[in-house]
Amino acid sequence: MTLTRRFRSFVLASLGLYVLWFYFPFVDPLLFDEQRLLDWSASGYDAKLPFPAWYPYLWLVYFLIVAYGLYNFHRWSRDALIIGYLAGFLLAPVHGTTIQSPASEVVSILITLLDGIVIGMAYFSSVAERFDKKASPGAVRPQ
Repeated sequence: MTLTRRFRSFVLASLGLYVLWFYFPFVDPLLFDEQRLLDWSASGYDAKLPFPAWYPYLWLVYFLIVAYGLYNFHRWSRDALIIGYLAGFLLAPVHGTTIQSPASEVVSILITLLDGIVIGMAYFSSVAERFDKKASPGAVRPQ
């Protein structure tokens, strides 16, 4: 398998796990008892900012767009993945309490590891050349 195919596989695996992780709150009620669900419902307690119900869907759309860009070697997508992580890091203190099921936590860690691999490959391997060759839309090309 070429490095490019491996990179794309990591992007798709990360996206697939992210979508799976996103839907865990809908699956958890089928797997866990009522007390665990009550414990987990405390997520968001003591949040410093009110986050609307559509907020998680915004992140899902964001990462779908970033994955599309990474898969197709759009230059902006490398930075967008890092910006997404920085935004999550900066917003974490105002989200309030976060409680996840054990399976959700494992998937979350796998996503982070895969994204780290993707970032490393996108900037520090021969895959980076694919991003450099593809001009961003509206970019001025040197004469």
